[in-house]
Amino acid sequence: MEDELASLIDEHFLDALASAEPVPGGGSAAAVAGAIAAGLASMVARLTLSPRYEQVRGAIETTLAASEDLRRRLASLARQDMSAYMSFSRAQRLPRASEEERRLRTTRMQEALRDCTLVPLQIAAACREVLQLCPMLVEKGNPAAITDVGVAALLAEAALRGAGLQVEVNLAWLKDEAFIAEQRQRLAAILAGTAELKEQIAAQVQTALER
Repeated sequence: MEDELASLIDEHFLDALASAEPVPGGGSAAAVAGAIAAGLASMVARLTLSPRYEQVRGAIETTLAASEDLRRRLASLARQDMSAYMSFSRAQRLPRASEEERRLRTTRMQEALRDCTLVPLQIAAACREVLQLCPMLVEKGNPAAITDVGVAALLAEAALRGAGLQVEVNLAWLKDEAFIAEQRQRLAAILAGTAELKEQIAAQVQTALER
């Protein structure tokens, strides 16, 4: 059984992450961390789907559907983040001997950088949604799994902030000031209140452990 569980860890992804290659990088890592957080939320929800917690079944089923959708979405976003970076990398390698080639290269790089910005922004938004599922699971979920909710919240908030860093680093390369301002505003809205929510959940978990 232990060997079977150990085989679930994706060594290929971890080895690729640890390599000198630029992908997968921080954006994909944030998405995977967010997907793991969503997976933990799903686990807690499933552990609560028993006759003992029949009075909260409806709310738990709704949470489970949301967490599973987020888990799949974040796994897809991890792949999209790698694809976006590869597009940027290809644009960087375009020829630049002539003025026309340089203009084309700059245009393609700027286009690719937009995707490199928008994908981690989606990752951050999805991680916020995962975090927002946690208070209900702390309150109504199976108490035996309350620390798993705590881990989910900590991972989701860290992944959210990590994705935000990826947004910022890509915005620094962009030239479209209106686009930059719009995405910074979107990121600020996504980040708003998340640190406080994480701390609230952590405090609730700690209080439950001390009972």
